[in-house]
Amino acid sequence: MTDRQGCDGKLMTIFLAGHETTANALSWTIILVSQHPEIEKKLFEEINSLIGNRPPSSGEFMK
Repeated sequence: MTDRQGCDGKLMTIFLAGHETTANALSWTIILVSQHPEIEKKLFEEINSLIGNRPPSSGEFMK
């Protein structure tokens, strides 16, 4: 294995491990929120107070 291949393999491992961890955390958050209607209601109320009825855009979060 060349140095380049070793480095590429390590980078892919770091990328995939970070991606999987974030995806799992988000999935569990959604599951847990959905099991508590009062919290889900508060969450949607807060989201609606910030963005209204329009879809959010990625630019809003980059400020």
